Amino acid sequence: MTSTVDAAPAPAPAGRSRRLLGLRPWVQWALLAAPVVILGVQAWGHRWMEDDGFINLHVVQQIMAGNGPVFNGGQRVEAFTSPIWLFMLVVGHVILPIQMEWTAVALGIACSVAGLALAIAGAAILVRDRRPGELLVPAGVLVLLALMPVWYFATSGLEMGLVFLWEGASLWILARWARDGGTIPWWGAVVLGLSWLIRPELVLFTLVFAAVVLGAGWRRESWKDRVRFVVALAALPLAYEIFRMGYYASLVPNVALAKEAGRARWGAGWQYFRSSLSPYWLWIPAVILAGAAYAPAVRSLRRHAERRALLVVGAFVLGGVLAALYIVRVGGDYLHARLLLPSIFALCAPVAVVPLRRWTLGALLVVPWALWCGLALRPPGVTFGVFGSNAQHAVTVNEFGWQPGSPYRSWFTGEGFYYNGRRLPYPLARGVPDPEVASFGIGIASYAFGPNVDTIDMLGLADPFTSHLQLQPIVSRCPVTDPTCRPAGFANLSRGPIPGHEKPIPIPWLVARFIRPGTNVDPVDFPPGKYIGSTLQPTTGPAFDEEVAWARAALGCKNISSLLQASSRPLTPGTFLGNIGRSFSQTSLRIPPDPRVAYREYCGSGQPPGTSSSP
Repeated sequence: MTSTVDAAPAPAPAGRSRRLLGLRPWVQWALLAAPVVILGVQAWGHRWMEDDGFINLHVVQQIMAGNGPVFNGGQRVEAFTSPIWLFMLVVGHVILPIQMEWTAVALGIACSVAGLALAIAGAAILVRDRRPGELLVPAGVLVLLALMPVWYFATSGLEMGLVFLWEGASLWILARWARDGGTIPWWGAVVLGLSWLIRPELVLFTLVFAAVVLGAGWRRESWKDRVRFVVALAALPLAYEIFRMGYYASLVPNVALAKEAGRARWGAGWQYFRSSLSPYWLWIPAVILAGAAYAPAVRSLRRHAERRALLVVGAFVLGGVLAALYIVRVGGDYLHARLLLPSIFALCAPVAVVPLRRWTLGALLVVPWALWCGLALRPPGVTFGVFGSNAQHAVTVNEFGWQPGSPYRSWFTGEGFYYNGRRLPYPLARGVPDPEVASFGIGIASYAFGPNVDTIDMLGLADPFTSHLQLQPIVSRCPVTDPTCRPAGFANLSRGPIPGHEKPIPIPWLVARFIRPGTNVDPVDFPPGKYIGSTLQPTTGPAFDEEVAWARAALGCKNISSLLQASSRPLTPGTFLGNIGRSFSQTSLRIPPDPRVAYREYCGSGQPPGTSSSP
């Protein structure tokens, strides 16, 4: 009879070791949670509303008033960039018992911190060969926490927080797909395809993600799996695109037309790139992360033949680079660093956290840079606030001083025509809503006045006519009464105007569209906006009257008239279907700023009444 001898139990760890093992999970959770908490604190401490953020809120006002997703009632113009962000604002406003401005701030912070948390979770999943008890320490996430623009654009009323959420969720979905080795679930494909509905240029990320997913499973997956993935990826963007074509008679948001998002301005874009990144010495963390985070991660993934994980890392790097190149190509933005933040987030996300090992110890060198950047590095002359207001970290209309009876809106006294903060003694044309406010800054004013006051956007972001003007050089930024004035660059910079400020509506067109025919108009009452200027040389007297006459005649030309009618005629099934067909030609339609040239191009030869044929 044989006897069995029980194996001797492993010795219990000593008291100090036991305590360390017990503390390690708490230390790990603290290391992963601290960046999320810090971002939430910084976002709240730097909360604000940007003027364009109030445009989104004004569209929500119109929806709640029953006018639909428009900027002015009775005029279907897509004045917002992100349909999903607008949808979230509407739902938040209905659910949350707070002012709409605070709804935008709360949603922005929630999306930002959730996006950072998902990026950390995704980066942790990519570490497949993590050893038991091995700590993950912040690396790329420290770069995001140190940058002042990230703090500010976590709110602002714009969609950047939603961008962070989408990128973080995309990394988490793709990291799980890389780890599990299966297929992307349908809901994951839907999320990956939402880029077009968050910010149009983010579609570059979706194209890269789709190529990675389809390419990695090309030999193993069936055509049914591929079709299912592509359908789930494209269903919502395609459905909204059909709605956009039928409702707005356009293939792209009106903002994209006003900013001419398809043209190249490499010089201005490179200046924007440098002014956005150089104040923070971002080359320092870039070198550190490349050598002590990305290189060890790629080496480890290659050693373990983690092909999918390598593709995910490469997809985020490539997507970030392509998105940055696009922003540089189109000339950047008028807000400091804003449109480069998606690229920065994407480049930091795959190495948001790294395992603490010998080869990754160098990543901790990001810590002193992050402290230096967060505490001391600031771009010169950059402020965040609504144009014309000195309020800092203001959110509500009252905090900006735009409440009823305040000095900022004392110029508005009711019915009439207003130009850039002044009531002018000119009667409105037939069919033009009364009152009518023409302004270069439309955000907070439109929201403060509410859905019953029409606002003319003289830069075209919310106007279907001005957005379709041809992009031409600014020839004058001076009032016609000041012959000694010399044009200055935008914000006193020699580079000239920047995207979104390059299509000021010439005054003859403004008068022709909104002032009653036969009215004696003095162009001195319409000075160009500060740092905005005009694409036409200013005129006075009979020369100005003749320009107005040419503009009135050109407005009757078939293509121009059809453009305006497509956004204003009652929406019926026939109108919707007709707009789908018209959206292709109307998206490409461009109107010369010179009324005489516009008439010749779209009405042909002929002589409108009250005009001469001489140039």
